[in-house]
Amino acid sequence: MKPILARLARNQRHHRKLYFLLLFVLGIILFLPVFYQINHREFRSLGLVGVFLLNLIGSATIFLPTPAFLSVGISATTTNPLLVAFVAAFGGAIGEGTTFLFGYTSSKAFNLEKHKSLKKFKKNIFDKWGGMVILALGFIPNPLFDGIGIVAGISKYPIKRFLLLSFFGRLLRYIVIGYVSSYIALR
Repeated sequence: MKPILARLARNQRHHRKLYFLLLFVLGIILFLPVFYQINHREFRSLGLVGVFLLNLIGSATIFLPTPAFLSVGISATTTNPLLVAFVAAFGGAIGEGTTFLFGYTSSKAFNLEKHKSLKKFKKNIFDKWGGMVILALGFIPNPLFDGIGIVAGISKYPIKRFLLLSFFGRLLRYIVIGYVSSYIALR
């Protein structure tokens, strides 16, 4: 197995194939909500697996807002809110890989020289405070995070760091949502 991985790491052509395969699989996940209506109550019977899947699919959609965070609030009323937040944040961070890969694979198509405002944002804000921007926008529920994922991909930001910061931003958000929902349910 190690020789195969070493060969893949050295060969740029294999990188493109791997990125294309990942983009294809994540693209399929991206369009799942368009073709299938998601009923949150059906996912409730799946427990933590349902929370993971809802947040994975919800985060994989690019610029299509989904109420996946509701699964955290609903599940936190019956399950440990910290565990629910962890599972949801993990699914959400993996799902955000679609926007990163979209930006990474299409960085030549975006041509920053034509998009002055994007170039200015990347240079003045993202290149200086990229980690803080990812963490802060991961915490605040908004559709702008997809744009940050694309900018991170275009900037060739380290994917491990992007996913980790996305995870922690969402984890903090989901902890708040989970404990508030749990508190409200107990009243």
